[in-house]
Amino acid sequence: MSKQETPQRSAGFFESLLTVAGAITGAVFGYDNGEWPGLFAGAIVLGGIGMWVGRTADFIIKVALLIIILLLNAAIRRFIWEFISNMLG
Repeated sequence: MSKQETPQRSAGFFESLLTVAGAITGAVFGYDNGEWPGLFAGAIVLGGIGMWVGRTADFIIKVALLIIILLLNAAIRRFIWEFISNMLG
């Protein structure tokens, strides 16, 4: 029996960027306040928050681009229909 491979989810631009930035910021803040245990705890906590904020930002940008594409599609269709109507009538 063959194993079914699960597809890998790739991270978006903002998710990757904000996860790394959050982890670095959390590590610095945690080290200043709690030495080595604080470094790891801060990196994990702020890295997770950065990942969540990045996913949300990626989703909002995808939705905005989808709306823009749909509006452009409607405008182009209306222009072509008006052009054809004017040429025939």
